[in-house]
Amino acid sequence: MSIHPYYIAKAREIFTRAGGDPANAMPLAAWAQETKTAIDADPDAIREIGVLVSEDGQIRAEIGLYGTEPRAWYVNNSEYEVAKNLISDKACARIGREIGQKLIQVNIWEAASGPSPERGEKLNLEQVAERAGIGASTFQSYVSRGHAPEPDGTEGRANYWWAWTIEDWIKNRPGRGARTDIEA
Repeated sequence: MSIHPYYIAKAREIFTRAGGDPANAMPLAAWAQETKTAIDADPDAIREIGVLVSEDGQIRAEIGLYGTEPRAWYVNNSEYEVAKNLISDKACARIGREIGQKLIQVNIWEAASGPSPERGEKLNLEQVAERAGIGASTFQSYVSRGHAPEPDGTEGRANYWWAWTIEDWIKNRPGRGARTDIEA
């Protein structure tokens, strides 16, 4: 599964703000996309969730609050007692010392909501169709059948797509004449 450019841009922004190397942001971007998809599928299951990411990009701990019980994953026993107390700044520093790296604490809503820092250009239906080399009505039919991305938003009565949404779709779409209604 490819990572949507939105999550990549958000993760890179988080690393940059924290003084880290944005080139190490891909694991955070993948986690944000996967977690946001899970939350969208069952919004009542997870109330709060976040991660601790080391400066090399590795997810060191995933912290969740399911119901009223905190849970921690990917941490050793000594770190668990610290992590389950909702990761204070002192706890982050302590875990960071144990692994020899700085940590970034990220909440899912920071990594998977709000405007993208690298949104690019907004495209209307005609511009999208032109970039894809197809007619506007053909693109609309692709959207209605689930073969093209839903609009990223609406302004007034007009839908729009971010340029990188369409560029990603064009890069990954089946070739001309490909059957999309049958399994390989």
